[in-house]
Amino acid sequence: SMAQNPAGGQGTRDTRLARCQQELVTMIDNLPAARRFSVVAFSGALRFFRQDGARPALVHASLDAKEAAKAFVLALRPTGGTQGMKAALLRSLEAPG
Repeated sequence: SMAQNPAGGQGTRDTRLARCQQELVTMIDNLPAARRFSVVAFSGALRFFRQDGARPALVHASLDAKEAAKAFVLALRPTGGTQGMKAALLRSLEAPG
């Protein structure tokens, strides 16, 4: 079960986001340099760590790229809802045409 913040509401979302951020930071830290990756965030609208036109760009997992990606992740704040998330994420994953 999810631990509830005694303040409820926004505090609970912040706690969930913080847990997700820490897990993602750990995943980014563990990426081998030969891998390519991207980070896609959604809170009312899509946001990409790096962008190639209207789509997320894949970057090599260099130390600099991983540090920048971790900063991007840790700067995320819950600013919107998840309405329309599925359609937006599917659009972000479409192959360039």
